[in-house]
Amino acid sequence: MDNIIVHTAKTEDPNIFTQKTVNSTELEQEFNNYDWNGFLVKANEAIKKDIGYEPPVEFENKSDKNSISFFPAGEPDDYNFLVFYTRPKNIKKWFGLSSKFEEQYTTQVTTFMEIEEALECLKAFETKNYKFLDKRIKN
Repeated sequence: MDNIIVHTAKTEDPNIFTQKTVNSTELEQEFNNYDWNGFLVKANEAIKKDIGYEPPVEFENKSDKNSISFFPAGEPDDYNFLVFYTRPKNIKKWFGLSSKFEEQYTTQVTTFMEIEEALECLKAFETKNYKFLDKRIKN
């Protein structure tokens, strides 16, 4: 079981993050316990003032440096997720003739995910099913 660092934005001030380490089996509980509605209320107020926020919840595997982030969009009680996946990766260029290693290569879903789809990605992250995430979360 891997230790996962959980970065969460405080609902009362989404610019302040807390960090704790949890077991990989606790990811879904952390996801479900986050106050997504409270975050959206504050974020929607900030959007009116042209202030942006980072994704409020990020899970980072300490051992392999893969991470997955979730950002809700919509109205409280009616929202979907943008999901970002970051990992070390060799990026092929020039039709595969050369490659470049990127320590923190990030891709994101191009359409919003329902909560069930976001949880499916979180489960894949928990079980290190990174091939699934590579296919599901791409630019």
